[in-house]
Amino acid sequence: GLSALISPFEEQSKLAFWTTRYDCIPLPTPFVDGPGPKDLSWLPHLCVSFPGDTEDRDVVRDRQWDAISMVVEVKNSASEDPFRPQRSAGAMKTLNRLVGISRSLLFYHGFLFTFVLGVFGDTVRIVRFDRTAALVSRPFNIRTEPHLVQRFFWHFTHPVVGGLVVGCDPTLRRLTLPEHEWLKRQLAHVKKPHKPSPTDLAWARRVEVHDDRDGGVTAYFRFKHVDAQCQFVTRTTTVWCAIEDKHVEDPRAKTAVKPRILKESWRPLRRQPEPVFYRRLARTVQVRESSGLPTFLHGGDLGQMEQDTPHPASHDSITSETSLPYPQHQTCSWSTLGIRYTPLEMSHVRFAIEEVGRSLEDFKDSRELVMAVRDAILGHRLAWEEAGILHRDISIGNILIVDERTPGGPTGFLHDFDAGFITRYAPGDPIPSLVALEAVGLAQKQSLQERKGTFFFTSLALLGKGGVGVVHQVYHDLESVYWTLLYVVLRHTVHSLGQRKCKEIFYNDSDDEGKNVRIAVARKRRWLNAPSQDAENNLIIYDNAPLTKLMRDYKSLVRAMYAQGLDGKNILTYVEVLRLFDETIESSGWPEQDRITCYLSGPTGRFHGRHGTKSASAIVKAGVKRDYASLVRYPFPAERESDEKGKRTLRKGYRMKKRRKLASATRIIELRETSV
Repeated sequence: GLSALISPFEEQSKLAFWTTRYDCIPLPTPFVDGPGPKDLSWLPHLCVSFPGDTEDRDVVRDRQWDAISMVVEVKNSASEDPFRPQRSAGAMKTLNRLVGISRSLLFYHGFLFTFVLGVFGDTVRIVRFDRTAALVSRPFNIRTEPHLVQRFFWHFTHPVVGGLVVGCDPTLRRLTLPEHEWLKRQLAHVKKPHKPSPTDLAWARRVEVHDDRDGGVTAYFRFKHVDAQCQFVTRTTTVWCAIEDKHVEDPRAKTAVKPRILKESWRPLRRQPEPVFYRRLARTVQVRESSGLPTFLHGGDLGQMEQDTPHPASHDSITSETSLPYPQHQTCSWSTLGIRYTPLEMSHVRFAIEEVGRSLEDFKDSRELVMAVRDAILGHRLAWEEAGILHRDISIGNILIVDERTPGGPTGFLHDFDAGFITRYAPGDPIPSLVALEAVGLAQKQSLQERKGTFFFTSLALLGKGGVGVVHQVYHDLESVYWTLLYVVLRHTVHSLGQRKCKEIFYNDSDDEGKNVRIAVARKRRWLNAPSQDAENNLIIYDNAPLTKLMRDYKSLVRAMYAQGLDGKNILTYVEVLRLFDETIESSGWPEQDRITCYLSGPTGRFHGRHGTKSASAIVKAGVKRDYASLVRYPFPAERESDEKGKRTLRKGYRMKKRRKLASATRIIELRETSV
């Protein structure tokens, strides 16, 4: 079998193989969105160890993701090949599993790309997955050409760059035992919100942050997830808590090292690297102490930095003059088809910022939530008026609450500018908040007309008709702030509408994107236009008059903007929105510790919170005077929900739908010749 093929390899390059067909190996993170009871409990058929790992190694015997370098998919017949032009339902299921497994390996190990070996009867394919596509070899017969598999494994275990196998990130590695002990001593100084669990420590890695401005390199130990987007064909943004590597300078960890935020993403080549935005903010924004903006430390586009050789126009044009046939930190799958496909590639961006924050959904009380959103609006205003940067992606993940607030400092800040837009104004030149279109060049108009934003929180004007011809402006982002705040309030406060209202307003349940947009627009319009006396749409946050008034007045501003048509942009302005927030924050009557979790479960309506479980009656005794019967009718996520025709059961195929989405997002390219 496969073990015989690699038997001639040197001991440090030999691989171990083991079956996992009936094992459940969950990926240890709460952030990965995918099927399975524990986020990606995939069932690979045959797992491959890292070079030098043998069956008697504990890590291999445990059969966890930590030990898996790649997988082998085994099927009985060539007809089950999921990469044939005509695929059966079973083949599609196989493809979904391969996509999910590859995504797990990319995410867990930080691979730049990963491999799957498919054995379908006597037919073999080698598949290379990166962040944009799957490169699939032509099929070959394992009985007549076993040397191709052997050759592949030899190259796989002898990388030109990187670590143990081909695809490893050369700027990332596991911690040594002394480094791990040093990190644990440092984490003793870290405050509770950032205390890592044993599972978090399994993700600890030493990461190099390369600065594309001065060429400097700063090493960090990342130790805890903050947020992650792990869909297969996306920017795959991951955010970590990290501390600078001072192990050599201070081996006994006598001096505490302050945690920082480390962010990684894969940037579409047609977009500007996010550090470009932060550097412009640093040059132009003057009011730093209360700006509502993060402080950029260092970093850059790793893919751009390694481009000292031309990007190949196709896989046939590679010459011996290039140092490497393909870049490591830039995807190159689409470029194999020609230079015109290069804009579809993605480049690896990594940088560090000073402020450490927590999710907007992790507010301690609703006043802190409102203050954090207010500060994010202030940051948005400074970025636009002083730096000429329009964010264009206001969402729940892009506003963070400051963990260690300083006196007079901001409660929250706005980050994640990689979908932003930079005007041609010189840095430092003040520009009006509602810039005239004639001041923007044609190319910039086209860029502003490209629809950006997170679907749930995108402005109605940009969602309607696909946003075609609509220039993204400030008031669109201010509307997104409203939808973001509404989303959090519906999920995390005790109010009159029940938490299922969030699912009703923020719709995204169909495989058909066009249907999602149509329904989302209709439901948001219905919410905005509903009369105040409509009990089904009258939002009252119990025992919280300031927040109730803010949500009512903010909704009125958004509704008035659309009612006024072209003149509506003069209604939803920084001045008006900030006035609402400032008046609300100064109001009295704020409750304390009023955050609840985003769902109800069980027949007794128990709230599963951050610090344990509280019953509805316990919360009532704590001071929330409310009959919870109406809330218990609407658990979120609901076990049952009703529509116009009556009650119906939620689709049991939700997870399979997610798998279909995942596979359809994968772009498959078959190479013109086998290259292993």
